[in-house]
Amino acid sequence: TFSGNSGRIDAYLMADIKVEDWIPIGIYNADDTASNKLYSSNFYGNGYTITISSVNSSAKNVGLFGYAGNYESPNTISNLIVKGDFSTVTPKYAGGIVSYAMGVNIENCVNYAIIKATFSAGGIVGYIGQNSTNSIKKCINLGQIIQNTPDDVYYGGIAGFAYTVNISDCINLKDLPVC
Repeated sequence: TFSGNSGRIDAYLMADIKVEDWIPIGIYNADDTASNKLYSSNFYGNGYTITISSVNSSAKNVGLFGYAGNYESPNTISNLIVKGDFSTVTPKYAGGIVSYAMGVNIENCVNYAIIKATFSAGGIVGYIGQNSTNSIKKCINLGQIIQNTPDDVYYGGIAGFAYTVNISDCINLKDLPVC
């Protein structure tokens, strides 16, 4: 279901769902910023699970959300469980909930998905950009983070790489790759 809120269209998950050939919500492409599509609305998972059985090979960033946030007023992604195997493609950024975040509050989310990226991989968020307000609260990572090559740079159970973020009451329960 959707509802409007100050020009945003908020989404409410009303049941568990399974998807195939997933293309993440929102697109971030560092090579072609004109093609970027920021998901800037709120997403309420209501405690339900999204299981992603396969990821589309054209995905530039991998996660439930490829690019999410709102510079003016951070959006919220909450009460959501994500499962799946995101290691079948190798993007630059990958996160179980959000791949690339710019002004987002993530609360009460759980990731079980397997994550792999060439630059930054995190159980909840792969990459958190600068000049934005971000928070991750009461989140759990139970998904494996896979190192793509020995030269891969940033890994984290909660966030792979972060400029500006407040992380509180979160826990990572999976081992991280040894670089």
